[in-house]
Amino acid sequence: MSTKTLRKRIALVAVAALGAGVLSVAPANADSDISDLSTGSVGLLGVSANLTGLTGTATLLSTGTLAVTADTGYYAVSSGAVITGFLGTKGDDDVIDSDQAGVTLDDTASGFTVKPTGAAGSTFTITSYNLAGTVVSERVTVTIAGSSVAGTVSAADSTLSWVADQQSSATDVSGKSKATYNNALYLNIQLADAYGNAITSTKGALVATVTTGAVVVLGPDASTSITSKGTYTQAVSNAIPSDINLRIDEKTVGAGWSGSVTVTYNGVTIGTKSGTITGAPAAIAITPKKIGTVGSNVSAFAYVVKDLAGNELATTGSTIVLSKSSDTSVVSGAVGVINSDPATSPATVGYGDVTCVKAGSAKVTVQITTNGTTVKSNEFTATCGGDAYSYTASFDKAVYAQGDIATLTVTFKDAAGNLANSYTAVSNATPDQTIASPMMDRVGGTTYTASEKPGAAGTVTHTFTVGGANFSAGKYNAIVSYPTLAYGAKQTVSYEVTNSGTAVSNADVLKAIVSLIASINKQIAALQKALLKKK
Repeated sequence: MSTKTLRKRIALVAVAALGAGVLSVAPANADSDISDLSTGSVGLLGVSANLTGLTGTATLLSTGTLAVTADTGYYAVSSGAVITGFLGTKGDDDVIDSDQAGVTLDDTASGFTVKPTGAAGSTFTITSYNLAGTVVSERVTVTIAGSSVAGTVSAADSTLSWVADQQSSATDVSGKSKATYNNALYLNIQLADAYGNAITSTKGALVATVTTGAVVVLGPDASTSITSKGTYTQAVSNAIPSDINLRIDEKTVGAGWSGSVTVTYNGVTIGTKSGTITGAPAAIAITPKKIGTVGSNVSAFAYVVKDLAGNELATTGSTIVLSKSSDTSVVSGAVGVINSDPATSPATVGYGDVTCVKAGSAKVTVQITTNGTTVKSNEFTATCGGDAYSYTASFDKAVYAQGDIATLTVTFKDAAGNLANSYTAVSNATPDQTIASPMMDRVGGTTYTASEKPGAAGTVTHTFTVGGANFSAGKYNAIVSYPTLAYGAKQTVSYEVTNSGTAVSNADVLKAIVSLIASINKQIAALQKALLKKK
C-alpha cells in the first residue's frame, strides 16, 4: 500500500471520527489550512468571513467552479462535488485521487478547483487535514444554488440596530433606543443579500420613514457624524447602504417623540424599529405619602415628572423645590431629595421632604426648572400633626360571611384633634397594641413586633380572615387597645358574622316575613272588594 493511499484511508477514518464527535478541530497552528475561496472562483455567490475551524460556509452556483487556495496538506471533498484541477504550478507530489474525491498537496501547487455535481439546494463539504491525514483542521460547507440573487437585498440577512453617532453594530447597543429631548437617536443600517454579501450598489433607493413627531436624515456612511437634524419624516439616499446611519430628532424641541422608523430598499421592507425621545418636563404629579411632624420630614411626598407625551422623565441633575405654600406658618418648605428614574427596573419614583412649623395643613405646589423652563406641580395638601394621643376604630363592613376578608382601620389624632403624624410610632410590640376579635383571625398572627406608624390619612389598618375552627354565626364586639397612648381608651367595634356568603341574617328574615304579610293583606283586600261588586 502506498503512503498516499494510507494517508487517504487515515483521513477518511478521521472524517468518520469527526462526525461521531470523537475528533475535534486542530489548533490554529495546524499545518493544513483553507485560506481563500474568492480568488479565481466562478459563480461564487457568498462566503463567510471566517474560514477557520469547522463552521466556514459558502454558496456556489451549480454551474460554477470553486477555487480553494490552501496550504500544504491533504484535503477530501464529500459527495456532491469533484476535484478538477490545481491552482498555481503542479508539483510531482501534488496528486488528485482517481475518483476525484480527494487531493494531496505536498509540493508547489497553491490549491485546487472543485465543480459541484449535486442538485440545487444540496451541499458538499471541503475538509482539510494535516499532511499525515491524522488531524482534521478545517471544514467548509458549500451550498449549491440553481440561480443567483447576489446583489438583491435580503431583509433576513440585513440588520437595523440602535447605536450612537458614528457607531456601527449588527445588534442594538444597550440604552441607545431612548434619548432625552434635544438629543438625537441613531439607527445603523447594514444591508446584505441572501449570501451575506454587503449591498454596495449606488443605484438603489434607501428610504427611512418615521411616525409623526420626528424628523430624519441619512448620513453618507456610518463613520461620518451627522451634525444636523433632518427636515421631513422621510429620508431617501442612494449612498452605499452596506453600513450607513440614520439620525432621528424630535420635530419640535422639547415635545418628545415615541414611535417607530421603517426602512425599505428598492421597495423591500427591511424592518421597523421603535424608539423614544423623552420631551422636556411638562407636568409634575404629586402624591402625599405621610403626615409630617414639626421639622423636616423625609419622603413626605412622592413625585413623577412627565413630558407632554406622558413619558416619565429622569430628574437627575434637576431639583424639585417649593413653589408656593398657602400657609407658611404650617408648611414652610418642600424639596425633592430622591431622583425619579423610569429607566431603572423597576422604575424609581422620586421622593421629597416637607418642613412643618406646626400642626395643620396647607395647599402646596412644587416646581422644577430645566434648561431655563419652569414647570409646576399639581396643588396638593401637605398635612402636619403632633404625636398620636387618641384613636378610634372601625371595620369596613357591618356584616361578614365566613371566608370574607375584614379590614379594621384605626385612626389616630394628636392632643389638638389633628390627624397624628407618620413619624412617631404608635406601637412597637405586642403589649403596645392588642386586638381581640371573635370569629376572626388576624393576618400575620397575634404577635406583633414591628414599629407601627400612621400613614398619609393618620391611620393604621389590620387585616383579618373571617372564620376559624369553632366558628359560630352571630353578633360580636372587637376590642382594640393601644395602651401606651396618653389618652388610650379601648375601642369597641360591633360586627356580625354569618355562616356563608349565601346565608341571611335574622333581620333579613323578619323583613321578608313582614313584606310577605303585607302582600297577603293586599290580596285579601282586593278579593273582598271584588266580591262586594258582584253582590
